[in-house]
Amino acid sequence: MSTRIDIIIVGQGVAGSVLACKLIERGKSVLVYDQRDENKSSIVAAGIFNPITGRNMIKTWKADKLWPGFIDFYRSMEIKLSAKFLHPLDHYRPFRTTADVNDMSGKTSEPGYSKFIKEVHSSPSFRDIVQDPYGGVSLDQSGWVNLPVFLEATRKYLLESESLIQGFLDPTKLEIKPGEVQYEKYVAGKIIYCDGWSPRDNPFFQFLPFRPVKGELLKIKWDLKDNRIYNRGVFVLPRGNGEAIVGSTYENSDLRPVVTEKGKKYLIKKLTELLVQPFEIIDHYAGLRPSTLDRRPFVGFHPKHETIGMLNGLGTKGVTLAPYFADELISFIEGSGEIDKEADLKRYL
Repeated sequence: MSTRIDIIIVGQGVAGSVLACKLIERGKSVLVYDQRDENKSSIVAAGIFNPITGRNMIKTWKADKLWPGFIDFYRSMEIKLSAKFLHPLDHYRPFRTTADVNDMSGKTSEPGYSKFIKEVHSSPSFRDIVQDPYGGVSLDQSGWVNLPVFLEATRKYLLESESLIQGFLDPTKLEIKPGEVQYEKYVAGKIIYCDGWSPRDNPFFQFLPFRPVKGELLKIKWDLKDNRIYNRGVFVLPRGNGEAIVGSTYENSDLRPVVTEKGKKYLIKKLTELLVQPFEIIDHYAGLRPSTLDRRPFVGFHPKHETIGMLNGLGTKGVTLAPYFADELISFIEGSGEIDKEADLKRYL
């Protein structure tokens, strides 16, 4: 006897978790398949959200649409899941040159930037903590989401509602029928893949140019009570108890989910160039990010199978992108919206 549900989701990383929670909020029945992987990017990711990124300090892609919607989502989920994982924090980025000072000062008069800039410092402001001879910029509406806590709370919620199967869904055993799919005894209107970088092994989405990237991070002991993210070359994220997370490397040739001496040396070098205060390394770990060729997510449905979809390839910005594109995907399924052309996976047909 078969069991009918609305949506099957493959993967319970940040994309799958956010999508499942939003579908349930819309009254949909879901079943999530997830095979636990300690190297999953969502588990090892720092979870930082930051509206102004990159060496040139430009506004992140779609920042005006993403903020504050994703923040409201995580706040609501903290209440629903009875867990604390959203942590707003000031974010300080030291300038490299006087040109950076002038450039950022000019951006304070631009409406698209001013709402994200808390203060521009034209002289050293945190010289006892970081090396900032030219000053820096303090960013507003930044912080981090503790993804392991969010994912574990979501896992518990899905298990309690009998909406999670802890195991592998074999795509070769999926039966595609008119208007529905069937896997073992479960019949669903749609199946959505949110399984990270592994889609290269998925027969339905071989045409998508995933470019997985390995990132290595350090955990350090840092005897500083300052609760602020620092970022230049690497980020330093305070995690309480005198500890901080430092990252990250970007490696696209060696995709083994293991730490390397090369990665460790790189992080130490960048950290030494940034921090004034001494630090002690207490851990070193690595994960694989589901990045894409054009650094845009893959959202939408298979060109030949309208019941097989994807929400994936969120890269380093999964915390901010997942809520927005989960909403887009759900609206598309319900027939009330379209998928952004820059994110629609059909752009690679």
